[in-house]
Amino acid sequence: MLTNIISRIYNCAREEDILTASVESVKQALNCDRSIVYAFAQLTLGRIIAKSTLPALSSIKRMTIEDPGFEPDYISKYQHGGGVQSIDNIHEAGISNRLVNIWLKIVVKANITVPIIGSQNELFGLLVVDRWFNYRHWQEPEIEFLKVF
Repeated sequence: MLTNIISRIYNCAREEDILTASVESVKQALNCDRSIVYAFAQLTLGRIIAKSTLPALSSIKRMTIEDPGFEPDYISKYQHGGGVQSIDNIHEAGISNRLVNIWLKIVVKANITVPIIGSQNELFGLLVVDRWFNYRHWQEPEIEFLKVF
């Protein structure tokens, strides 16, 4: 499966096509409700630049999300290529109410977040996969699979 995904991405010419192929492949491989790439404009402001979602659900592509209190601990981990975060239930994860409220606005119950490090070793953004309708216990192989991207 991974070989097919990499081949599909490799055959894309434009960055937008690469991102679209990536999120579609991840969504399908993990059988999740949505997969997105969230690109940072600043460390507390970014927008969704690629998404793959269930057809019946509303689109959030190009949505700008600002969180002035973005978790400083996460940013530090993300910048160093670590900080892969899996959350089975946003209400039981021990995260800030501010972050829970942001996720509730875009209908998230469980997710995995993986940092995307750019070519200059900078934090470009995040790859995020979501479950909308129910909580999910993410398995270690699923988390490891996302680290490849």
